[in-house]
Order: sequence, then C-alpha cells, then structure tokens
Amino acid sequence: MKDKVRVSDDKLADTQYTLGTVLMKLKRRDEAFEHFQDALELRKKRYGDEDLLVANVLGEMGSIYDSRREYQKALSCYNECLRVRQMHLGNVESVGDMFLKIGNIDQSLEDNESALENFSSALGIYKSVLGEESPGV
Repeated sequence: MKDKVRVSDDKLADTQYTLGTVLMKLKRRDEAFEHFQDALELRKKRYGDEDLLVANVLGEMGSIYDSRREYQKALSCYNECLRVRQMHLGNVESVGDMFLKIGNIDQSLEDNESALENFSSALGIYKSVLGEESPGV
C-alpha cells in the first residue's frame, strides 16, 4: 500500500510542477507559484531537500520571486538550486544558468563584486561545456 501512495504522490507532484510551468508560459505567475509550492512540498517529502526534482522547483520559484523583485527570496531559491545541481551534476549548463541568474540579482542589488564573481563563474562553465569556439560563448 505504501508504494501506491508514493506513486500517487509522484504523479501529483509532477502534475503540479507541469501546471506551474504551463502557467508561467501564460504569464500567470501567481497561479504558477501555488502549484510550485505544492510540488515542492510533495517532492521534499518524497525525496528530501537534496534531490534534483526539488532543485528544479526551487529554480522556478526563484524566477517568480525575481519577477516580483523579491530578490532575497529569489536568491535563497537560486542558491539552494545551485547547490543541489552542483552536487549532482557538477559544472553543466544549467549550473551556469543559475550563476547567471544570481549575478543578475546581485547587479539589481548593486552588489557588483558578487555579480562579477557569479558572471565569471557562469562564463567559465559555459566555456567548458560549450567550448571556447562556440558562438554562444
């Protein structure tokens, strides 16, 4: 019986997350945020705080906080997402993306030293992942 509950929780969490991403595309951020909160609660309960599925939800929630200019909350989500992604994935493009988002917030907060550090980290990752000669670098 316990496995059936977990499968249902997984499906519910995945559906909540997917609804959130669709609502984000429709620019309905407040509704999306509610679905992401529900997905986060279910995924943390099922997988713990250090799972990539949890990190993905935190990244989406960070984007909503960022759009609301709630920068400290956005930084909290982004930094936790970054930590988990680095732990599981190492330096991949999505980790560079998190450094870039954090750097953008640092710049908005006029913390230029931190912004420089985060942008440099993003660039380093992009160069290593995409290659020095890539037009995207």
